Amino acid sequence: MNSTQLGDLLHLKPYHHYYAIPVIQLNHQESGYLVLFQDDNQLQLVNHLADNGRTQSFKKASIFSLEELLLELGAIPLDCLHQILILQAPRDKQQTTDKPLQLKEVFQTYQKSDQVLSFLKQSPKTAHELANLEAEEERIRLANQTYDPFRSTVRQENRQPSEPKMDIVSDKEYKHLMDFHPFIQSQRGNVYKVPVDYLDPDKQTTVTIDIMGWYFYKKQLKIRWRPRHTRKGRWRSSLVSVDKKTGSYFFQGELYKKGNHPIFLHAMSFNKGIPTNFQEQFHANFHHFQSIIEDQKKKALLRIYSFGK
Repeated sequence: MNSTQLGDLLHLKPYHHYYAIPVIQLNHQESGYLVLFQDDNQLQLVNHLADNGRTQSFKKASIFSLEELLLELGAIPLDCLHQILILQAPRDKQQTTDKPLQLKEVFQTYQKSDQVLSFLKQSPKTAHELANLEAEEERIRLANQTYDPFRSTVRQENRQPSEPKMDIVSDKEYKHLMDFHPFIQSQRGNVYKVPVDYLDPDKQTTVTIDIMGWYFYKKQLKIRWRPRHTRKGRWRSSLVSVDKKTGSYFFQGELYKKGNHPIFLHAMSFNKGIPTNFQEQFHANFHHFQSIIEDQKKKALLRIYSFGK
């Protein structure tokens, strides 16, 4: 792709109002052009079919030939003159009619152009959508990488926890997590915290914590949990790993008021605080959760043995 000015493409006089409007062209592409502009921190696109000549949706944006650009620029307010960008469309008009253009396709076409991304991100709404698309691209990039789940354990000191209790968890504690899987969820969609009695194998004491569910972050399995050593312990996410010495599954965290400790899955017991009608659901979901780290372990060992040969 290359960046030029509208005046150079249309052979305008240097003093023309539209001379310096930037135009991004694609190599070996004969499609038309999208006209974008920013108005009050909102991304707008010219739509010659709309009464006000604009739209905020790429699906409804008009695609113009080079000869039509000067006429259609008249839809843009004069105070937005210095907030205009013209992009060559990823597809031609006929293709766009069959399948409406979307922001995702524009992002995939121009994701290596800092000029285009910087312009699009001036709009907070568009910036949020692009952040989600960038995160998706990163997940795809890492999809085929082998993840090593092995970690070393760390031990420190102790404190007695509070008694277990099962309550609804506020959605602000998990709604920002992509593809979150709760251990217990009602038919109404409520997510519950699950009280867990954990027998610390090092101290031979029982500690109560709460767990909520699991999710993936960059191929890493994370568990959502919180300790009870303070009255309002915050929810946190911890990496689920395999102990290098024993092969046991664990996650690391502030089990007691001070310090960092391993929490082994095999030393956790659950039924005490789970209603009977939820126990089947919980055990099925927890078994699936354990099978994921077990599968990661097998793949990592297979890779180690393969390299050893």
